[in-house]
Amino acid sequence: MRKHLQFFRSNSKAGISLLNESLSSIETRIRVFYVFLLYYAISHIHEFHIYKSVTQLDTLWPVFWLHFCGEQKDLFVRGLLAFSLVGTLIGAFLSKFRLARLIAFLALIQYMGLKYSFGKTGHSLHLWLIISFLFVFLPSGWQEWQKLSKKFKYQIFIIFRTAQAMILCSYGMAGVGKLGGAFYQMILGQDHAFSSDSLELHVADRLLQTSLEPILGPYFIENTTFNFMMMPFAMIVQLFSFVVFFNPRLYKFWAALLIGTHIFNSLVFGIHFNPSVFLLGLFFF
Repeated sequence: MRKHLQFFRSNSKAGISLLNESLSSIETRIRVFYVFLLYYAISHIHEFHIYKSVTQLDTLWPVFWLHFCGEQKDLFVRGLLAFSLVGTLIGAFLSKFRLARLIAFLALIQYMGLKYSFGKTGHSLHLWLIISFLFVFLPSGWQEWQKLSKKFKYQIFIIFRTAQAMILCSYGMAGVGKLGGAFYQMILGQDHAFSSDSLELHVADRLLQTSLEPILGPYFIENTTFNFMMMPFAMIVQLFSFVVFFNPRLYKFWAALLIGTHIFNSLVFGIHFNPSVFLLGLFFF
C-alpha cells in the first residue's frame, strides 16, 4: 500500500497538487460521513418503542454492562438510546475534534450493540462503525489541511485511503465466503451458487422465510433464462473488489457494480443495504 501511494509522498509539483486536490474532497466527505450518522440516528427514532420495556436480552459485548443494571435496565436502555442521538449530533457538529469523533463512535457501537441483542445480528452498519473508529485517529487540524505540513497531509490521505481499502476488502471477504460456501455445497452434492437454478431457489427460500414479495422476486422465479449468470457474476464482482483498490481508475465503475448488486438484492430478495449504498457513493463517487 505504501508503494502504491508513493507518488503522493513525492515532492514533485504534480504530487503535491494532486494531494491537495484529494484532501479538499476528503474533508467534505468526512463531514458528510458524520452528518449521515446523525441522519441515521434520527431516522430510526420510530424504532425506539421496540425497546420501551426490555425484559430479556441476548446482549452483545458492547452492551454487556446492561446485565448489571438490575431493575433499572429499562431506564439505562432509554439513556443509551438518548446517547446514540446526542453522540451522533456531537459528531456531526464538532467532527473537527477528536473527542467528538470518539463520542460518535461510542454512540454508534452502543446503539448497534443494543439493536442486535435480540438474537439476530445484521451488518448493514458494520462498515460505518469500523470507519468511524478509524476516523478517530485523524491528525489534529485535519479540517484545515492547507495549514498542515506535508507529513500531516499525508497522514490524512492515508487514513482515508485505508477506509476505502476496508470497504473494498469487506466486499472481497464476502466474495470469498460465498465462493467457499458454493464449493463446499458442490463437494457435498447439494445445490450451490453455480447451479443453473440457484437464483430461483434462493429467491423462493427468501420469500418463504419473510412472507414478503419483492418487486422482481416472482419474475425471476418464473423467468429463468439468464438466472444461471446472476449469482456467479455478483460473486466475481465482490471477490475482486480489493484488487480494484490498487487501480483508482476503476473506483467509480466498480462502486457502481457493487451498488448495482445491492439494488438487485433489494428488488429481487427484499434485502436492503441503503447505508452501504450511500457509503460506496460517498467514498468512491
